[in-house]
Amino acid sequence: MKRNNSFSKSIMIYEAVAIHKLPLWFLVASRPEAHIREAFDQPTFRSITQRIVLDESLDPNQGIEKYLRDGFEGIYKRNMEQAVQPWPGTGIIDLVQKASGQFIYASTTLTFVGAEFYNPISQLEIILDGTPFSDLDHLYSQILSIYPVPERLIRVLCIIPALHSPQPPEVIEDLLGMKVEVGLVLRSLHSLI
Repeated sequence: MKRNNSFSKSIMIYEAVAIHKLPLWFLVASRPEAHIREAFDQPTFRSITQRIVLDESLDPNQGIEKYLRDGFEGIYKRNMEQAVQPWPGTGIIDLVQKASGQFIYASTTLTFVGAEFYNPISQLEIILDGTPFSDLDHLYSQILSIYPVPERLIRVLCIIPALHSPQPPEVIEDLLGMKVEVGLVLRSLHSLI
């Protein structure tokens, strides 16, 4: 949902379920973008919605490992019937660690290793030996470069890892002596943090 449409679309969902009593279920899947969260945080929605947060408590590493194993098995069957099994062996454990809980890393890895006209063994070695995902790095750099006041961005990003648990923006504002700005910085970086 785009920012300007989030509220109106959430109202349509509310009316369909609460007012017209249509026997429908809606699944809205998204990053926790602020404008979407705000639309669904309205009091009228709390009684008819359930939020499921897909965070570290669901053990993403276990899911990533299964995803990688299944993906490598498919690559093996398509391209490597003569190769020695087990493939990729312990490389999966290294990749799970490199993914740091991010499925995008695992997905990009499988796309890179299984690329047509390339040797999957060589492609995997490139990943295990370095960082071939310059496009992903570039995307993250672009997201970070959009914030208009880099000094504020750097201050906020430096303190987040120092905190031992997630803190509300107000706590970070007090620590840094900033007013209101931390919320704006965090809001602009929701896709990264």
